[in-house]
Amino acid sequence: MSELGAYAAALDDTRWGQDQAKKNCKSLQSEIEFQQSRLGARLSRVVAPIADELIGTKGRSRFIADAARFDAIWRSSPAISAAFEDVCDAAQRAGTTTRQLRRLTAVLASQVGEAAEGPFSIMDTVAEELVGRDWPEWVTDDRHELGSVADRLAKAKQSLVSAPPICRVVVWLVYDRAAVPGMRLEAGRITFLRGEWALPNALDGGPNDFPERGELRTISEDVHWLEPLHQLSLGPESRIVLVRVDLGERAVAGAARSARQQVDALVSIAAEAGGVAWVDTQKCVVMADGQPAVISGGLNQASGGGVFVDEYGVGATAEILANASDQLSEALARGPMPLSLAEALTTLREARLTDHRDVLFHNLRAVTPRVATALEDHAMELISVTLGVSGNSLANALESFERDRRTDHLLARQIVAPFDGPWGMQQGADYRALENTIRMYDGDRSHISLVAAVSLRDEILRPDMPALLRADLEEALEASTDPEAERRLLEEATKESGVLRKRLRRVRNAINHGLPLSAAALNSARPYSERISRVALNSVLSWFKEGGSAAAALESLSAPVKAREKRIDQGVSLIEDLQTD
Repeated sequence: MSELGAYAAALDDTRWGQDQAKKNCKSLQSEIEFQQSRLGARLSRVVAPIADELIGTKGRSRFIADAARFDAIWRSSPAISAAFEDVCDAAQRAGTTTRQLRRLTAVLASQVGEAAEGPFSIMDTVAEELVGRDWPEWVTDDRHELGSVADRLAKAKQSLVSAPPICRVVVWLVYDRAAVPGMRLEAGRITFLRGEWALPNALDGGPNDFPERGELRTISEDVHWLEPLHQLSLGPESRIVLVRVDLGERAVAGAARSARQQVDALVSIAAEAGGVAWVDTQKCVVMADGQPAVISGGLNQASGGGVFVDEYGVGATAEILANASDQLSEALARGPMPLSLAEALTTLREARLTDHRDVLFHNLRAVTPRVATALEDHAMELISVTLGVSGNSLANALESFERDRRTDHLLARQIVAPFDGPWGMQQGADYRALENTIRMYDGDRSHISLVAAVSLRDEILRPDMPALLRADLEEALEASTDPEAERRLLEEATKESGVLRKRLRRVRNAINHGLPLSAAALNSARPYSERISRVALNSVLSWFKEGGSAAAALESLSAPVKAREKRIDQGVSLIEDLQTD
């Protein structure tokens, strides 16, 4: 039912009336009818009226409202009580199989939601109450009187229907092969702490105070693996980072997963940009109102270093993470990333594993170009969902952006071509000085000054310059000074971008449907797919940072293109526009 309501909400009225939407709705309605036939008798009587209404609903807005109403009824105390009684009835009925009981119990778990997942879930609690003790035998020797069957059933039912308490929830996670600049880094409600600094200061009475120090001390009283982790963090090759995620007022159930999604998304920004991925040790403490409520168990999985210590990769990741944290801190303080954006980030991180530092140095299996393209396609859909725009609208904006990028990239490449080849290397120091005037470096990025290139045209164009270099340079200089020459380059880039977009669509269809696909077609579409997915990611991250509208996010991609077209129509050259700025 929730899936049907979400599908209706994702469409507009025009698309809702199309044949594809009708087919999808019919498929979902068929599944609803099937699932309804498998409910127990008591629960079926509770939900049947609204389910029948939903199956017969035609209008989109009515679909959305009925689905929301069904979801509220499905998770209500009467519905949960009915499902529990269905399980009990089946358990007492002769001939009931384990398969039938599992089916009815799965229905009950779906009503309870996140509280039914993981160790020490509400389902574990109910099972213990039904057999007449509060804890498994290996936890405590205290025995509780079994009580009557009626008392045990009443207690178990009460546990199921009671609303989970709402409290202040904080989650602590532990990552290996990780680092942050300095010792402490904040990103909204997420705080990163270097293990070799935070643990000694908290547990050994070190001299440095920090806001989370007292909380770590509280955790240490109950968490058996924290002291071994403390000792491990003191090793010379330790790369352990503790992460604290403040989830605010909420139920404890599902908190660890929510925290991991947010941290993994933030780290994925660094990994997608080329940094190494952090290793989740699966260690976790969920605190409720200042006290540990859920503590992970298991062996200590933090390595504390290995044979190869990737200082450069870990350090680069730390710097990128610090920059991303600084950019997104205010947005993360307002609230968590949308789940669709978090998934898009982790998906693109995996897509970059065709040729990545994690593959070269950390033994991760490389992703094939086919899989990378499919992952990028999925990420683009998630970004569209995050922005609330159609995939076609996003693709149109990206195609325009790519046309602009191709033109600028061509101009820059042709401007500096004389300096990069063997001929340029043979010129004297004065020619190198020209290059330094035209091309400036900012870290690993270079910036090309078209204004300087045009003003130094005669000095760059030397008599002995090879004909090909001369032709490239003269074309770039002409496009920079003549609006019509620039228009011709843009028209060519428009055709190329359109062809690439259509080619990528054919490649994606071939991958998704197992159609024949040549290596040439796949490899020629890969650069375009990777570029537009990266541009789309930057755009949606800017949208999340600014808290603006989806229309503004798309406008940020298409506005420069429109401004360029308007300038050319007015007869203003690129160099004149740059000199005005």
